[in-house]
Amino acid sequence: MASDQHRRDKKRRKAANKEKLSHAYKAKAKAIHSRVSRYPEIVFDEAAGTPEFVSLIKDVQKDIDLDDPAVCTDTMRQCYRCIQDHGFDAYRGSLQAALPAGDNQAMAADSFNHAFMMNYGSVLYRRIPEEVRRRYLPFNDAYVHFHGNQQFVFFSSLLSTPSDGGTIYHSRLAPTVTLGGTEWKVGFSRHAIEQAVLRLNPNYLEYAAAGDVHAFFAKCIYHEPSEINSAAHPQQPAFCMYDTCGGPTFTAYDVYAKQILGVGEPDSDIVHGGIFFRLGYFPVVFDKGFAKATTFMRPGYTGTPELRLLQHTEGMPREQKAFLLREARENTGREALLVGRFEIIKWFHDNGVLQVKRFRKPLFNDRLKINEARLTTVSHQGLVKEAMKEVSRKDLKARLRKKGR
Repeated sequence: MASDQHRRDKKRRKAANKEKLSHAYKAKAKAIHSRVSRYPEIVFDEAAGTPEFVSLIKDVQKDIDLDDPAVCTDTMRQCYRCIQDHGFDAYRGSLQAALPAGDNQAMAADSFNHAFMMNYGSVLYRRIPEEVRRRYLPFNDAYVHFHGNQQFVFFSSLLSTPSDGGTIYHSRLAPTVTLGGTEWKVGFSRHAIEQAVLRLNPNYLEYAAAGDVHAFFAKCIYHEPSEINSAAHPQQPAFCMYDTCGGPTFTAYDVYAKQILGVGEPDSDIVHGGIFFRLGYFPVVFDKGFAKATTFMRPGYTGTPELRLLQHTEGMPREQKAFLLREARENTGREALLVGRFEIIKWFHDNGVLQVKRFRKPLFNDRLKINEARLTTVSHQGLVKEAMKEVSRKDLKARLRKKGR
């Protein structure tokens, strides 16, 4: 009898302990859900991404904790919660109302909104080692945006076609350019892209710049036929590409639109397509139906229309021509934007090779389209499930002991 009673007591204790562990498990799961559900669910749109880059971003995203002070400020954390509770439109409406009234209110709202919109993507990219980013960028991009009460990560990537002359990188939009009377698909060598990004933005490995640099190759739909003509490369086919001057707050707008084109501020015409500056030239070879850019040459390089114009100009004082030739070699890139030495660009523009143009239609197709068939959601329940995989019976027992249960 005593033995039977002992077995029954042991069975009851075992059942009681099991129930306690079950309650502890549910309490832990509830606590995790309460924490993660304060923030928007993450939705990945993988339709235009490469599997390797998508996997990389997903792995990095798993470790981002918005409760971590190193990830975002208290104010930004409140913005994430506002989007989760009320939606993105409510966040935008409440932002300006929360700032002190005055002439600088709109500017302060824009500044904070920009910082907030850059926050999550910047955290993502900073957690990827630079050498890994260098391998994937600017051929790939991950763009963070909000819709409703969810946070989307859109992927974009260039397509690649192998050839005997090396990989051809090209846009999913399949733009074309007509050279020598034939229409060719636009493509780039890795070298051409790597050379061009140095003028576009040397900080292209950072999230704030990566999207714009990637879009230059992935979203551009206009490539202007041109020609490089030098002793080494006589009459070599090429195409020219333009970059946006942006709006009045952009340095490029101040230099190209105001200083060179002479527009006022604000420019009402910008809504019809915008003002763009000539970034440079891409000499090409023809390969597998592509006009494949082999390198990049900024205005003023040997063989460009700008240098030919300057070299063949007569009647110019020797000192002035020597100065302009030196500037053509040294200051037709970002120097013009960063240190204001744009005399040579203005000379090119005023003397026959326009460096700034108005276009009535956008040169880039950057419209986001949500692909419902290629969405994966990191739901709140999914986050709880993943977190609970790390919780062992030993952890739960220790928690119960600590509570004295």
